[in-house]
Amino acid sequence: MADYDSQRRERARAYEPYRRRLTIVRTLQSLLLGGLFVASGLDRRLAAFTGYRGRGSALLYIAIAALAYLIIDSLVGFTMGYRPARAFGLSIQTPAAWWGDRVKHLILGLGMALLAGGTIHLLLVNCRPAG
Repeated sequence: MADYDSQRRERARAYEPYRRRLTIVRTLQSLLLGGLFVASGLDRRLAAFTGYRGRGSALLYIAIAALAYLIIDSLVGFTMGYRPARAFGLSIQTPAAWWGDRVKHLILGLGMALLAGGTIHLLLVNCRPAG
């Protein structure tokens, strides 16, 4: 057992540079995707697609944008997160189980985005400045 733990620690040390790169890539991914979304005009096209009809269209806009981000995030996570960890022997999870977890993550992330975005939208629409 102690030999297995020391081998696992060695593999974890070898994996550490990959994990650091993944953190940097994920941070850059978030910044770049947000910037590209606005700079490319996709935000305006998505707003026109969902319409300007109040709360429902705002929630649809949030749902589509969050879903697109979460799908891209899952692909990057599989390529740069799951596969290297599996190659270093640090994960025993099967790809199907990993994707199953990502689907749960996607559902929860979408729900949280809708809750937070809907709350912010409600506050912006219903709160009037004093005076």
